[in-house]
Amino acid sequence: MSHPARRSIRLPAVVILVVLTAVIAALVTLLVARLWIFQPEVSPVVLDSQEQAELDQKVKALTDKSQLYDERPDDRVIYLTERELNAIVARDPDLANRASFSLSEETISAILLVDMPEDVPGIGGQTVEISAGLRVGHADGRPTVILEGISVMGVPIPSAWLGGWKGKDLVQADGPGGGVWDIFSEGVKDLRVEDGRLRIELEE
Repeated sequence: MSHPARRSIRLPAVVILVVLTAVIAALVTLLVARLWIFQPEVSPVVLDSQEQAELDQKVKALTDKSQLYDERPDDRVIYLTERELNAIVARDPDLANRASFSLSEETISAILLVDMPEDVPGIGGQTVEISAGLRVGHADGRPTVILEGISVMGVPIPSAWLGGWKGKDLVQADGPGGGVWDIFSEGVKDLRVEDGRLRIELEE
């Protein structure tokens, strides 16, 4: 008595390829995460005596209420060097040793060390490095702050995972109506990032 030939189940080659790719990608991601975990802190910027005196003078000009009121055009232009900006950040208990900024032509780059929740697979409870870039300028009478991108452990995050914000002007996206960026833009006459310093000119 002849038996019907058994039919073996054969998965399409494309399905096998997708499964293998997913497994390999998961292993590589885990390996990269283990190798690129950042445990050390960001070294805080320590200003020398002259730099500290200049920064204190700038802060005093913004906070000192004992002086007689006087408006001069030069007072509306504020310069912050990269070192001064990082020194200000280092004063914040939540950001000290965890954040640093770099200023280059039209670009602000930031590095932030973030503690991951315990339930994150592979890197839970670890400290990872997140970096971001903002292209900053002034056009059509308004500041422009464009998100260049965000990377986690050196791996760029796709725009779709960032809600489509990559490449968008945060000021323009906020729109009129009293949002944070809208209020900020109305008070800024000019905004520039130069190599090593930030220049902000305020409106009257």
